Amino acid sequence: MRLIVTQPAIHFSESCSRIRDIIPLLERTGVSPENADVLVLPELIGGSADRSKYLMEVEELSHNAGVCVVGGSHYWREADRVVNCGAVVNPQGQIIATYEKSHPYGQELCDRVAAGNGGAFFEIGGVRCLVLICADFWYSSSFHACELQPDVVFVPAFSFSERPTPEIARARWRHAAITRAYEFATFVAISDWAYPVAYRGRASSGVAGLAHPNPTAARGLFQGVGRARVRSFELDMTALQDLRASRSERGFCLQSSMKIGSVDR
Repeated sequence: MRLIVTQPAIHFSESCSRIRDIIPLLERTGVSPENADVLVLPELIGGSADRSKYLMEVEELSHNAGVCVVGGSHYWREADRVVNCGAVVNPQGQIIATYEKSHPYGQELCDRVAAGNGGAFFEIGGVRCLVLICADFWYSSSFHACELQPDVVFVPAFSFSERPTPEIARARWRHAAITRAYEFATFVAISDWAYPVAYRGRASSGVAGLAHPNPTAARGLFQGVGRARVRSFELDMTALQDLRASRSERGFCLQSSMKIGSVDR
């Protein structure tokens, strides 16, 4: 399995979905998805598209790219509430998981975006996966709520900085991803919007990349997308298995509340 993370530099508009811009983005960057890959989209890539349109476009992308798609998110307006939510669709067009943001943040609180039910746990080809939308990733309770230990954590994000420039936010996201990856012995894949794509006047920090729990060198702890906008990563499941086995032998099980199982190679 490869993970394909994205960091589009296209204009963001809450009023329209940008999901259909992903195929041209893949073509421009020369990334050719394969059937076993997982393509991860950023938070709010679906804007405020209604539920049927959002799901149709994620299914269309999955079909056209021939891969499983973690569909970022969109604002779902249902009855008298709005929820930031998304779906995972396999290459056959089947919805295999849905997830909601349980910790609305910043402008979302002003807009009365409702707290959703949280992330989703699912399996692809024997690999256990957890998806958490942006701010939910920062709450350790999101991880401890999992009964099983995930092999990969997907994070669709729209990162913001409290500072005039994105460097501090990028560093914090990367440190958090590295810490979560080691603490829970899992890969962490983040998709985001490129700096300075803005939401309500606030620029994204561009934090997309992959945190590796057991790399061979320090530079492998976190690898960003950079200016490429799309980057694919091979999952080294043997390195993950080795880390878990070493921890078990040493009695160093940080994620003791989770059930530990084998990882398919």
